[in-house]
Amino acid sequence: MYDFTNKYICLILTCNKPQYKERLNSHTHIYSQIRNAGFEIIFLYADPNITDIHIKQCENGYYIMTVPTEESYTNLAVKMYIAYSFFATQDIKGILKVDDDVYYIEDECLDLDYYNLDYLGICALSIANFCKYAESRTYRKDKFKDIPIVINTSNISSYKYFYVGNLYWVSKKAIMYVANSTWSPEFIGSEDLFVGLSLADKSDIKRFDTNWKFLERVKVLEGLGI
Repeated sequence: MYDFTNKYICLILTCNKPQYKERLNSHTHIYSQIRNAGFEIIFLYADPNITDIHIKQCENGYYIMTVPTEESYTNLAVKMYIAYSFFATQDIKGILKVDDDVYYIEDECLDLDYYNLDYLGICALSIANFCKYAESRTYRKDKFKDIPIVINTSNISSYKYFYVGNLYWVSKKAIMYVANSTWSPEFIGSEDLFVGLSLADKSDIKRFDTNWKFLERVKVLEGLGI
């Protein structure tokens, strides 16, 4: 059973492949640190063989959430979208989304005062520039790789950026926007870009670029990409 009412959620994006399991085991100190700061720890997995979301609590108090979709790199946006759509139905404070490649976070970065905002990130990237990069195609399914992501910049004149996916925060208000996004997560592919695009035209979303990644207050490993 679970009750996430009025809770700060930390959603750890990972998968069941052996290399990622090893990574999780080496970063247990991070999850203890985040939990001690006041967040509920939930590890997010995917399984195409189930039809409903499964949530179970482990003996250590952490949760495992498995969503019914393919577990693959090009399906991350869909995987996260399903999770956000679930949490849009829950009375939570918001979600601190953390990749399993994060191995260092300064304690001050987990001060809950930061999380009164709607959208907070450790590094901002240009939406338009990212969509032009050849590398961005590695996030997309084969059937979409040759179809450009066309951005109407007139609608996002003030918010032409998104926060990188290693670590970012979205409030319940922001989650509602993401869950009701006009963008297709399957088409976009990159989950952090999908979130940024979903919020880009929302003037009531309070944002903050902390620059923690470049200040090395949050550190990440090189991606496994498998």
